[in-house]
Amino acid sequence: MKNKLYLFCSLIFIASLTSCSYFSKKDLTVPLPIQAFRIQLDEVTSNFGGNRIQLVKIDGKEVFILMNPLVNKLIFYNYPSGEYVMEKSFQKEGPLGVGDIASFYFNNSDSLFFTGKNPNFLYLTNIDNSFLTRYSFNFTKENRGKIPVLTDESGIIFFKNSIYLTNLMAYVPGMSSAPIEYKDLSNSFFSFTFDLKSETSSYNNLIFPQVYGNSIYPDYFNTISQQLINDQILYSFGLSDSIILYSPSNNKKNQHLVKFSGESHYKKLALAEKIEDIRPDNESEQLDLFLNSFNYKRTLYDQYKRLYYRFIEFPKPDVNNSFPQRMKPLGLIVLDDQFNLIGEYDLGYGKYTSVNAFVSEQGLNILNYEKIITEESSITFDIFDFSM
Repeated sequence: MKNKLYLFCSLIFIASLTSCSYFSKKDLTVPLPIQAFRIQLDEVTSNFGGNRIQLVKIDGKEVFILMNPLVNKLIFYNYPSGEYVMEKSFQKEGPLGVGDIASFYFNNSDSLFFTGKNPNFLYLTNIDNSFLTRYSFNFTKENRGKIPVLTDESGIIFFKNSIYLTNLMAYVPGMSSAPIEYKDLSNSFFSFTFDLKSETSSYNNLIFPQVYGNSIYPDYFNTISQQLINDQILYSFGLSDSIILYSPSNNKKNQHLVKFSGESHYKKLALAEKIEDIRPDNESEQLDLFLNSFNYKRTLYDQYKRLYYRFIEFPKPDVNNSFPQRMKPLGLIVLDDQFNLIGEYDLGYGKYTSVNAFVSEQGLNILNYEKIITEESSITFDIFDFSM
């Protein structure tokens, strides 16, 4: 009788553990937007063709800037009314040419930075394109990981006459192509400073999180995001739950773990025991691995509400649809300014994309992809307030 009672109690205990560890994406809260920001486009500007965006202040007013790389121009709108203000075109060729623009950073009307499809060059001009300074990084395969590489994924940070860049192409131990000298994680720097006055670059004392030394992964899918917060730079990674706050003035860093509670229930992108499992020669198999894995996306800080927003991507469901091939279900982790968890949210599949999200005083603005499909002549951002 005692043995039966012991067995019964054990089964109850095991069942309780199982129920406590069970996770369902259906349990996540689906947030509702409080309002929307909508802009009207002209006939030649695409509503999703690789657009880059930035919210800035000009003469004390908030202005939303849209850059469409297909036509090399910036379009300015009042925020949050969406009223058209002006547009500025930039030459591709000649002494003032900036090439084919891939990304931009608006510091003010007198200093505007562009990156092109060639990762070696950075361009500085003004809003009227009346002058041009070109900076070269002289990137080659041999010095990969030792100098910065311009990529439009992480964007540009301009701080105290220097440009801060991330190096997505840096070698890390987990990469099958990494030379022997990079098998030590301490050589894997991801952040660089380029001094505009001396035109020299130096790496910051920032190396990839430990997971990059323990796993083999396809660097094609790696992402790093960065954001300037007062006098600190926020870094987050696609393959790691780590977030780093770095102070350029004293070279100090603070590392925080921001982990999704249901992460262990999904296959995590890029964790494998051998190269054959993660880096097949067939690109379609790499894409399939990416689509069927969990990964982190960019992190944004809301200086108005003192919140952090970290986007996550879930494995792609096995359904037929017309969404872009690499679009996955989107989620969001919200934390306070001490990195305490406030909530985890489900943003659905195919409705939103984190590519063009930004923060304003109203809240977190997220591009509504559904309306891109139905309203080809406009762009809509849904605005969420997670402080309520």
